[in-house]
Amino acid sequence: MFWHFVVKIYVFFIFVFIGVDTQKFKYFFFYYYGIMQQDRSEKNKEKMFRAIMVVVLAAIIIISVTFVIFNSTQNEDEDVVETYVNKSKEEVFSLLNKSKEYDEVNGEFIYNISKIHLTIVDCRGLDGWCTCRFDTDGHLPGATLLPARSNYTYLYYNVTNDKNDILIYTTDGKNGERFCENLTGNVYGKLYNLEGGFNSWKAAGYPIEPLYLQ
Repeated sequence: MFWHFVVKIYVFFIFVFIGVDTQKFKYFFFYYYGIMQQDRSEKNKEKMFRAIMVVVLAAIIIISVTFVIFNSTQNEDEDVVETYVNKSKEEVFSLLNKSKEYDEVNGEFIYNISKIHLTIVDCRGLDGWCTCRFDTDGHLPGATLLPARSNYTYLYYNVTNDKNDILIYTTDGKNGERFCENLTGNVYGKLYNLEGGFNSWKAAGYPIEPLYLQ
């Protein structure tokens, strides 16, 4: 309804400025607002009418832009994740399998997690774990390492994609829960924590990278 009104006003302005006869509307406009005076010349009335129309048009444009910006900001706020979900290793493995595809170059199956719009973040540095072990001990397929002593601000600006879901894992999953609590309200998409962490994942024999560590 609001946009229909705006369109009608814009059409009327076009009629006014291309010279279409809107005399009846103008007389009604002046009469209604009490500014139609007998001693005022037709020329002055015309100038005043056009000036008022310009002001009204400017006000409508400002209101329209404000309305669009407000709705856009409100929608963004509604998309911010407000909670996280603990995912079991079985659930995460099932999720990863959806990203599995055949690599014709190397002749093997690989995990392409971008296919399922997921960002996996290795947060074992939160446990005081040396980040150099990311490759020596292995990590979940497609995982990105979060440097030690980082926080959710670093994660948001350097690791995640606004539209991707996020899977956090630590050594045993405990610090992952606390980190996810800090992330809620600051990131978009779904937020997951791997229950039992990397230790549970590796003990179950699920895939890790580099492949030679399996």
